[in-house]
Amino acid sequence: MTFQQALSDRKMINHILNRAGIPFSHPNYEDYFQEALILYVECEQESAQKSAHAPSKSFIYSHIYWRLIDMLRRDWHYETTYQQHNLQELTDELGYEDTHFEFTSLIHELEQRLHPKERRYLELRYLADLPLAEICHLMKISRRTAFRIQTVIHEQARQLRWE
Repeated sequence: MTFQQALSDRKMINHILNRAGIPFSHPNYEDYFQEALILYVECEQESAQKSAHAPSKSFIYSHIYWRLIDMLRRDWHYETTYQQHNLQELTDELGYEDTHFEFTSLIHELEQRLHPKERRYLELRYLADLPLAEICHLMKISRRTAFRIQTVIHEQARQLRWE
């Protein structure tokens, strides 16, 4: 089965996404759509290897639906566990005690002011919860440069906070 054949069943995939609570307006809709396409093809291929019969549409539907639900749960767990923890770590480092809404707006303004490398560091360190060694490897920078970038981010955040 090719992806072209899976795309021909786009209507079913859209229905599965909607049923799973991922409407077209969802910010990650395209990502989940791609995942559903991959699941569709994998399901067809697994069935072809195990038996000569093609799986029924209801089997494919259920398979994709429950896998997407698992993905949503995993993503929700990651967001609630790691991202909030790292944002709290940044607020502690800055001595920031205002509301979450004010802090979120501070982060948004901070992203506007930072250079692309600094923005990338901010995302990797505080939103993706990556260790310093992995950040250095991904960004192809030294530890010293990473600490300099972190210092710049903190200085910019302090300036924004007191403006």
